[in-house]
Amino acid sequence: MWKLNQFTRSNENYSKGFSLLEMVFVISIVCLTVAVAVPVFTNTIEQKKVKRLATEIEQLLSISKSNAISMSENVVVAYMGISEDSSGQQSVKDWSIEAKMSKSKAVVSSIVGNQHQDIVISYSFPGNKTDIEFKDLTGRPTLSGNFKITYHNGDDYVKVVTNSNSGRIYTCSKRGTLGYGICSS
Repeated sequence: MWKLNQFTRSNENYSKGFSLLEMVFVISIVCLTVAVAVPVFTNTIEQKKVKRLATEIEQLLSISKSNAISMSENVVVAYMGISEDSSGQQSVKDWSIEAKMSKSKAVVSSIVGNQHQDIVISYSFPGNKTDIEFKDLTGRPTLSGNFKITYHNGDDYVKVVTNSNSGRIYTCSKRGTLGYGICSS
C-alpha cells in the first residue's frame, strides 16, 4: 500500500518566501512593463498639453469675436513674446496672448506662457503684426494667419487659424491628429 506522505513534500525542508529566481523573474517583468508604458504615457501628456493650449487660443479668439459683435466695440488680440513662425524651436516661457476692448481697454481674456511650459508656439500673420483686431460689426479678424504649436520634437504641429475673409476661426493639425482635421497648407 502506498502512503500519501511518500509523494508529498514536507514543509520542514522549505523556508517561507520567494526564491531568487522568482524575484528576478518578477522584477524583469515589472521593468519591461515600465519601459513600455513610460514613453506612451509621456507622449499622451504632451499631446494633452498641446490640445489644451490650442483649445485655449481658439476660445480666446472666439470670445474676442463674440465680444466685438455683442459690445459693438473692436477687440484687439495682442501676442507678445511669441516668435514668428520659423525653423527655430525655442520654447519661451514669458509669452502672452491678451484680448482687450479697443476703447475701454478692458481685458476680455488672456493666456500666459508660464502656464504652458515646454511647449513651442509661434505665429504666422502678414506684415509682422503683433495684434489682430476683431471688427465690431462683423466680428471678422483683420488678419488671416495662425498660431502654430509644435510638438514631437518638431515633427508635428497644431494650428489655430483665423480667416479675415470668412471670419472663421478653426484648429487643424499636420497629420489630422488629436481629433483635428488636416491643415490645408
